[in-house]
Amino acid sequence: MFDWSDYLELSRQLVGESGATIQEARQRCAISRAYYAAFCRARNYLVDHGATITETVDDHRLIQARLRNY
Repeated sequence: MFDWSDYLELSRQLVGESGATIQEARQRCAISRAYYAAFCRARNYLVDHGATITETVDDHRLIQARLRNY
């Protein structure tokens, strides 16, 4: 099983690298990977605790709502 924390570590590495010409691209990529790491870990946590996931774009909203009420 893929360890979604690896995306978080990658995002930290991307932000830390030098090279001003593509720094904005690195930052955008880092933010994207950090979000995806958090999303997938939250999704997996909820599934492990009996939640049903739709596997659609609605999951982004549904997961947030379920975590608020968990």
